[in-house]
Amino acid sequence: MDSLWQDLKYSARGLRRSPGFSATVILTLALGIGATTAIFSVVYGVLLRPLPYPKPDRLVAISEVNHRGTFSRLADPNFDDFRGQNHTFEAMAKYTTGGVASVVGPAGPTRTDVNSVTRDFCKVLDVHPVIGRSFAPDDAHPGAAPVLLASYRYWKEYLASAQDLSPFKLRIQDRIYSVAGVLPEQFEFPEKTDLWLPVELNPENTSRTSHNYLGIGRLRNGSSVAQANTDLGIIAQRIVQQSTEQGDYLMRSAAAVPLQASLT
Repeated sequence: MDSLWQDLKYSARGLRRSPGFSATVILTLALGIGATTAIFSVVYGVLLRPLPYPKPDRLVAISEVNHRGTFSRLADPNFDDFRGQNHTFEAMAKYTTGGVASVVGPAGPTRTDVNSVTRDFCKVLDVHPVIGRSFAPDDAHPGAAPVLLASYRYWKEYLASAQDLSPFKLRIQDRIYSVAGVLPEQFEFPEKTDLWLPVELNPENTSRTSHNYLGIGRLRNGSSVAQANTDLGIIAQRIVQQSTEQGDYLMRSAAAVPLQASLT
């Protein structure tokens, strides 16, 4: 203990004799510690922390693969075939990203992150509204009364944390939406979305040339990512063989990638 005390006193005297050098060393150490902490925080938040959904290892991103071997978004009929013909998925949904719209509600107009999702969105992510309900199959039918899901943040800031959602009507692009439900406080998908609209069914859209949607799916218990890729690949090949459409932008195959990997 005496030896340690002597070493500390000697170090303190050395620091007093060379204040410039001492300041440089301390600043270097501070920057190094700060940078290390920041990098670890980013790596943990992006790469290591599990996704905040039940059984996140069962979640995959679904994409088309074009003739160059790169991933592309899903065409509507291709997604419908994947969802209807697969044997490895418990549920599958498609969604949009990056949507910002003018929303007129009780608190006045706002610029709000709005995205569209299909009916099994909540089932895939295994999320349940804390108030109200999730989307029903009928919500996507043409002519159905427009409804939406709200984030917990939007509900608190613009819907006055009301338990009764029935009085609220939101205008988005000349349509009036009722609020069907409010999702949990910590839920975000896609990132920072505040309002989710149902993707309307369009039976007349049979073209496989418009790649508008991202896809996600929840694997069945006992199904692996490799099995899902084989499953989707078989469906994709059947689509390619039966389709009369031509073009380099059309699907050649399909792929499932663990959602964590696809986001990072």
